[in-house]
Amino acid sequence: MGIGYCKYKKRSYDEAVRYFEKAIENGYLANDVNELLRWAKSPQ
Repeated sequence: MGIGYCKYKKRSYDEAVRYFEKAIENGYLANDVNELLRWAKSPQ
């Protein structure tokens, strides 16, 4: 999750999505990641 957030802040959105999805697969609480995942999939 932390790496995904860093990638998001660096505007590496595709990489951020990959790390956020991996965090969910590995048991990280989906509710904590879903909003960041949504933002990374549709950056402004």
